[in-house]
Amino acid sequence: MIVTSGIDLSVGSLVALSGMVAATFMAAGSSPGAVGLGIGGIGIALATGTAVGAINGLAIS
Repeated sequence: MIVTSGIDLSVGSLVALSGMVAATFMAAGSSPGAVGLGIGGIGIALATGTAVGAINGLAIS
């Protein structure tokens, strides 16, 4: 966290991590274009962002 104005720059890296995990999950599927992989990838990205964001929030406060 930047001390002077309270801006948290770790959000960008968290978005990148969530996107990478979702893309890895979707690329590991056997059939391209499967709807379940897209929905699962979104769920995995949300779960990753929530978990890592909670850990980050607890570490800062």
